[in-house]
Amino acid sequence: MAKVRILTFNTLFRGRTQARMDALAALLDDSDYDMVCLQEVISPRIWSRLRRATPSYPHTAHSWTFPLVRGGLVTLSRHPIAGRTHDDARERLG
Repeated sequence: MAKVRILTFNTLFRGRTQARMDALAALLDDSDYDMVCLQEVISPRIWSRLRRATPSYPHTAHSWTFPLVRGGLVTLSRHPIAGRTHDDARERLG
């Protein structure tokens, strides 16, 4: 039976953003996780740099939905992502 290794991590890139992001990217690129799900990647600029710094994860998906902070959810994968959806809980909670 094949195993899939998944890591989920709340990044909240605030303060020393560049150094923290570079350290995380190096750790991820050298890891053996098949998929990485990141929360609170707070800007498209950080997302773009993270993506370039993790070439071992060629398949990606992201969602920018926060009204106050331009950030969101990021998925990095070593395997193709067949599709993705995003449900905003605020719409369900009223």
